[in-house]
Amino acid sequence: MDILQKLRVQTITQHREIEYNSCLKRLSEDLSLSEYIQILEKFYAFYSSFESHLDWDKLKQLSHAELTEERRRAPLLEKDLSHFGVPLDKTPTILPYARSFSFPALMGCFYVLEGSSLGRKMLYPSLVAKFNLNQNAGGAFFYDKGEKISVNWRNFCQMLKSKIVTEGDKKICTEAAIQTFENINELFKDGQVIR
Repeated sequence: MDILQKLRVQTITQHREIEYNSCLKRLSEDLSLSEYIQILEKFYAFYSSFESHLDWDKLKQLSHAELTEERRRAPLLEKDLSHFGVPLDKTPTILPYARSFSFPALMGCFYVLEGSSLGRKMLYPSLVAKFNLNQNAGGAFFYDKGEKISVNWRNFCQMLKSKIVTEGDKKICTEAAIQTFENINELFKDGQVIR
């Protein structure tokens, strides 16, 4: 079983929990603008913690230049929050995430985060219509890389399959993916605000 098959099978429970998370489900339902902003704030808490502790030069080298600082999502969230006049020092914060993860573990994290871009791409048109957003005005995070998202995902998956091949690395990668799903799900639990 290659790493992608293993990840799909081993994370199915956590993936479903994210899909049915009541806070995140609101994105495809009757969401208010204030709720949308709160969701952006929580995503910013996660991504700013995760990305600030990565050695991007090392990641670029280890991933055959697939993972570079261009993959960062925190700047997109900063742009969106700035559009809505939200000071970054007033957003929720979480404990540092992924400070000393190994490369296989980071690939498990990125599996979750890169895959979530596909979901955001599907939500983007309805959010644009609902709140009159665009990629430069409050919708940068959900727009992400636009039409490049699918290509980026395919390239990431190819790289993952070529880099994570031993059973030991697959186990580490899968455990990190499960933990990442669980951390995001916890962050978005009803009423959960971390400051």
